Amino acid sequence: MLSWSEALEKEPFPKEPLTYIVEAIVTQSWRFKNSWDKLIKDSKERLYSKRRVKSEEVKCQQTGEGPNPVEIELPIGLNDLPRVCDALLYLHGKTGKKPWRIKAKAVRALEERLRSAGSLKAWVSELHEAILKGLLRGRKPECLSGVKGIGLKGACDIVRTLGYFDVAPIDVHEKRFLLRTGIVCRYGPASFDPKDRMSYLEALRNFCREELSGEKILGIDLGEAPGIVDVAIWYFCSEEGRNVCGNKPKCDKGHCLLRSCCLYYFLTHA
Repeated sequence: MLSWSEALEKEPFPKEPLTYIVEAIVTQSWRFKNSWDKLIKDSKERLYSKRRVKSEEVKCQQTGEGPNPVEIELPIGLNDLPRVCDALLYLHGKTGKKPWRIKAKAVRALEERLRSAGSLKAWVSELHEAILKGLLRGRKPECLSGVKGIGLKGACDIVRTLGYFDVAPIDVHEKRFLLRTGIVCRYGPASFDPKDRMSYLEALRNFCREELSGEKILGIDLGEAPGIVDVAIWYFCSEEGRNVCGNKPKCDKGHCLLRSCCLYYFLTHA
C-alpha cells in the first residue's frame, strides 16, 4: 500500500497501481477473480507460438471473426489499455459472452477518465472525494462514468490500497464483525441502515477516532486510518485468514480474544 502511494508521487501513471485498477474492472471488484486469470492465461496461450499467431491472424482476416489475439504484458501502463480492450473483445468473440465486451468498454472508459484527469494520482483523489461525499450511492461520479465493474466497495478498496486510509472496503466480513461486536450500535449513525455500506464505514471511522487515536502502525495513526484497521478485521474474519468471526463464529476461549467485549457473545452466552 505505502509503496504504491509513493509511486503516485513519482510518476503520472505508475504501472503496478494501474494494473490493480484494471483487475478490479475485469473481476468486478474481485467478485469473479477467475476472469482476470482467464484473460491473462488466454493471452499467453494464444501467442505461445509465432507460427500459430500468424495462422490465427490469417483466419481472422479471411473470416472477419473479430480482433486478432493480443498478448497482455504485466504490469499494465496507460498506453497498454487499448491492448487490454482488444484482448477482452477477442474473448468476447471467442466465447460469445457479453460480459467480456462490457469489460472492454469499461477499460476504454477508464483510459478516457485517466487522460482527462492528467494523472493517476489526480483520478484517485477525485474518486476519494466522491466516496466521502457519498456520490457512489446513486449515479456514478464523473471519474467513474462508463467504468462498469467498480462500485462503492471496489472504489474504497482502490483508494485505500493507494494510500487513502480514511476509507475501507466494506464487505460481508466487516458487516458481520461490526454488527456482532456492537460497534455499529455504539458508533454508527443515528440513521444506521444495515443495507448501506456507508453506514458501516461511518461506524468504523467513529470507532477508530474515539478508541484508537494515538495507536500507530508504521507511523500511521489508527485513529485516522480505518482502512488499516479493516485489514485486521478481514484477517480475523475471513476464511483466508483466521476465520474466527466468520460465517460460523468461533466464540470459545481458544479462538476469540474479543469475546469479553463482544455483544454477540454476551447475547448468546449470557
